[in-house]
Amino acid sequence: MFCPETPHPWFCWFRKLLLHNPLSSPPLSHLSRQEGETLPLKNPVHLMTPDNKHPLDVEAWMIELDKQMKVAVRETVTSCLEAFHQQARDEWLLGWTAQSLLLSSAILWCQDVSKVYKVRF
Repeated sequence: MFCPETPHPWFCWFRKLLLHNPLSSPPLSHLSRQEGETLPLKNPVHLMTPDNKHPLDVEAWMIELDKQMKVAVRETVTSCLEAFHQQARDEWLLGWTAQSLLLSSAILWCQDVSKVYKVRF
C-alpha cells in the first residue's frame, strides 16, 4: 500500500502529485510505485507553460496526464500480450508490471473461454 492512512493507492498518488511543486522539478516522464514498478509515459507531461515562467492550470495538465496514462497502459498491455507467446512463463511473469500482467491474464482467459464456447456451441 502507498499510504497507511488511505485504503486506495491512487488516492495517495494524487495527493503526492498535488503536493508536487511544478516550479522546482522537471516534467512528469513516468509514473512510479513505492514497490519499484514504473510506467514510462510516451510524452512527458509539462506542468509549466512553454516559457517556464508560470504553472499550467491543474485541469490542463491533469487532462494531459490522463491521456498519457491511457496511451502508456495500452502500449504496455499490448506488448505484454505479445510477449506472452514469445517468452517462457517465468520470464513473462517477472518481466512486466503487476497491472499489465493482471489485465493480460484476464484478456487471455476471456479469449480461451470464447474459443471453448465457439467450439462447443
